[in-house]
Amino acid sequence: MRRSAKQALVVMAIAGLGASVACNVLSGADELRLTATACGDACGANAAAEVDPMDAGAPDVKIIVTSDGGSCACLGAPPPGWQGPMALWVGNTEPPGCDGDYPLKVLDTKSAPTAPPASCDCQCGVVTGASCPTSFTVDVFGNPQCSNSKCDTLTLSPMACVSAANKCFSANGISGAPQATGGSCKPTITKNVPLGTWANGVRGCEPAAAPTRESCGEGEVCAALPGMKMSSHPCVFAEGDLACPLEAGYTVKHLYFGGEDDSRGCSECTCGAPTGIVCTATVRKGCGAQGTVTLPTACGSLNDPINIQLTAAPVLDTSDAGCAPEGGAPIGEFKPTLPTTVCCIP
Repeated sequence: MRRSAKQALVVMAIAGLGASVACNVLSGADELRLTATACGDACGANAAAEVDPMDAGAPDVKIIVTSDGGSCACLGAPPPGWQGPMALWVGNTEPPGCDGDYPLKVLDTKSAPTAPPASCDCQCGVVTGASCPTSFTVDVFGNPQCSNSKCDTLTLSPMACVSAANKCFSANGISGAPQATGGSCKPTITKNVPLGTWANGVRGCEPAAAPTRESCGEGEVCAALPGMKMSSHPCVFAEGDLACPLEAGYTVKHLYFGGEDDSRGCSECTCGAPTGIVCTATVRKGCGAQGTVTLPTACGSLNDPINIQLTAAPVLDTSDAGCAPEGGAPIGEFKPTLPTTVCCIP
């Protein structure tokens, strides 16, 4: 009598349960199924949870009776460069051991990686290293609005009294801003690279000896179907990302990985040139007690004292200064490596 693939699977399952388990077997012309009465976990939800979630029922294979009175499935012989037949398990729990008709462990890989990009926070510290000049130039104008052409440019130094009399008939406006030089900010970056994880583990098991043809067709081998803890769909596998050997009947492709190349991180964090640095200075009108003008100013009133005097070297003010952060963006990727192609019978 020829058994269907589904019948063969159930017969093997019953044999594996042992005499202590009471299960009812219902047989009919088109199906053979296992129902739980007192078999507990072996027939219940726990047993179902152990089966590979990619398993979609019995495989489309022919079952034959072997020369010793047993049965096996006629499977396509692994083409050159491929290894198998192999029993496959994929899941997120502890993988089952390789035993029974498939006692040799030949594959331990993983699938479904998750690796978010790095988080990067680039910041710039306070401005340091800037300085103000001890002397600088100002423009002098004839009117207090500084709206006409300047009449002279004067170089101011601390406590030096300078005169615009040589070029200016009157001196009523002054414009100037001591310019700071140098300065920088120290960049700092805070980065976090989340742990890359794999959703599933993958295990593959092979028979202890290479299956023979028996009475299967040309290009086929006679092998047992995998047990209940594994996917019921026999597979072949090969290293690399390859096309499946469709001519041998292994048409469902899965790609699994043995490692990863994790280059996730942050680009270099730098700081731009500082802005907002101010050098302040005080100028005496008439080099005496006629009032003062504070620099920087776009236009300060002199009230026609032809002589002016810088009271002291400009003072550095960095209270509103800063540098714009540049860079510090997420870079790199989590790239699965060491691929293995597994192709299974549908």
